[in-house]
Amino acid sequence: MFEFNEADQRVALDTLDYWVDSQAQGRSNLAPEKIPWVALRTLLSQTVYGGRIDNEFDQRLLNSFLEQLFTEKSFDPEFKLFQGSAQHVLTIPTEATTKQQFVRWVDALPETDSPVWLGLPDNAEVLLLTREGQALFRKLLKLQTIEVEDDGDDSTVNTTAVTPGEDKRPAWTRSLKASIDTWQKMLPASLKRLDRTAESVKNPLFRFFEREVETGAKLLARIHKDLNDLRQVCDGTLKQSNATRSLIASLTKGMIPKEWRKYPVPPSVSISVWIVDYGQRVKQLQHVSTPQQHFGRNGLWLGGLFSPEAFITATRQAAAQAHGWSVENLELDIQVLDSNYNEATGAVEAASFVVKDMTLESATWNAANQNLEFSNDTTAIIPFTKFIWRHKVDGVATESKQNKIVVPVYLNDTRADFLEAVPLAVPANSSPITWYQRAVAISAWKAI
Repeated sequence: MFEFNEADQRVALDTLDYWVDSQAQGRSNLAPEKIPWVALRTLLSQTVYGGRIDNEFDQRLLNSFLEQLFTEKSFDPEFKLFQGSAQHVLTIPTEATTKQQFVRWVDALPETDSPVWLGLPDNAEVLLLTREGQALFRKLLKLQTIEVEDDGDDSTVNTTAVTPGEDKRPAWTRSLKASIDTWQKMLPASLKRLDRTAESVKNPLFRFFEREVETGAKLLARIHKDLNDLRQVCDGTLKQSNATRSLIASLTKGMIPKEWRKYPVPPSVSISVWIVDYGQRVKQLQHVSTPQQHFGRNGLWLGGLFSPEAFITATRQAAAQAHGWSVENLELDIQVLDSNYNEATGAVEAASFVVKDMTLESATWNAANQNLEFSNDTTAIIPFTKFIWRHKVDGVATESKQNKIVVPVYLNDTRADFLEAVPLAVPANSSPITWYQRAVAISAWKAI
């Protein structure tokens, strides 16, 4: 999505002026019901602002504001400019009749915009400030200089091998070597490839995990080799190369080397967190990538896969293959399971798979009513979630979408990597507009 700017605002205002003036035909007053609301919403949604949007859920958000504000009811003195609690009610000035009066009303508004005005929870700004703090911390790490030796040596990394000996080594080598020892203890020595047979290769899930294991094994071997080379550099037995210099420059600042970035992670993730996370990914592959474990269908950390979107596709193919369905006629449904669900004894179905430790953002889940609920908490953990592939008969959805909203599933809370969209139930007395403005979403990965 591209940033909106003042030029977009100018075009929007000119569009409003043109259509209102053309409908008024020179008259100073125009009845609200005479305003072409549908045309205005369509132009703003599809042309003026919609032309810059490339995300389906951003488009839903824009449409929700247009449907709420650009309506005949907006001329009602009691019309609420946003849906919110009683203490945050904001209505148009009932006594204002001239442009100057409306301008004074706008000028009297608080200098700090409340997130509630955009349909977000009261504490949504906390999440924003947290992310800004993380961004600042990353910048400080990049600016961090390497520790200076007690004897006053230059703090930059030497371009030649250091002299062996604990006492004579620069401080950065001692610190880096200690980190290397810790990291290598966290990682398995290797990752066993899957045994390919004529029968197993027919299974879409086997083919997926074969690629996953291959990716994980190659990266694991690369990491161990790089760490061993760096250990020798720290000991003074290996001269630095361009490759090791690049690794040292990243690792000493707590950053993930670009040579190791083989799958997407948020920019805020440090190397220490990344190593722990990667170790957990490898351990999961060792555990679930076998027929005996049903290839993780009874309980899988979706965000811990290198290509989670490919896993979802593989489960779709497996469901179609098992039931003789057409892949094009499958739709994904979701069922939030009880927290007492047991992975070891959980039922395994050909058309479903269970995902654990998903994070629900901007809402919480009511287990008793089996629907979403408003919450001021920024996130809530969903221990177990069952995704079910359902067959649409003659292309028609299998279940009613009444009292349900479509919620996006993202790889992580940056919302940069979209995985899938699923329907979730909401209270019968709530408006879908309210939920879309709260930007409710699910993320599959959260920092350990």
